[in-house]
Amino acid sequence: MDRLRIGTWLVLYLLALLIQVALLPQIFPGGYVPNVVLSVTVLIALHETPKRGMWAGLLGGLMQDLWAGRLIGLNALTFALLGYAVATVQQKIVRDPIFVPGLIAALSQVVVLPFQWLLLYVFGYHFSWFVFSRPLPVWILFSMLFTPALGGLLGLVRGAVAVHVIGHFRHNLGTYTERVAGKEGKRMRGIFPSHQKGSAFGLCELDSRANFPISQSFVF
Repeated sequence: MDRLRIGTWLVLYLLALLIQVALLPQIFPGGYVPNVVLSVTVLIALHETPKRGMWAGLLGGLMQDLWAGRLIGLNALTFALLGYAVATVQQKIVRDPIFVPGLIAALSQVVVLPFQWLLLYVFGYHFSWFVFSRPLPVWILFSMLFTPALGGLLGLVRGAVAVHVIGHFRHNLGTYTERVAGKEGKRMRGIFPSHQKGSAFGLCELDSRANFPISQSFVF
């Protein structure tokens, strides 16, 4: 995997964690704060292969575990499996920028919560399912609305960056082409002088941007 892709994942997950820790607690009460990392994992996996989706989910989950400072590995394993599953499913469905991300994110919430509850139960953390699953309706609704909105915003940013990069590349390419053409034109003037008496070409004018004559006057 290239560094740019991994760097993009890191930036997205850092933004997700900042939103989840700093912004959403001001809106949702304690225990009901949605998991933004899940939405980002779904969006990444919708545009990646299963293997890359798994690695992206592993990275996001591990960052969330380290941020929380407890139960290291719970979110890493969960989101690695989620990224792999979503990337596998997206290869078999029609892509849609609004309906599909929202639906998959909502279904992911339905699957992830009982999976994590079961893992915690196996490792000795016995939480009441009723208490553990109480925020689920809020999280489902949030994922259905937030994931497509975030995907649309990221699409706009990606389009703007692509336009800027292409414009910069064209400008540099045009400058380089003009320089090369100018050097080539000077070289050709040395081979074919514009005034050469007694030769086959009495007058040969060369365009400064090309290596062929634009007008010729033959003197016999």
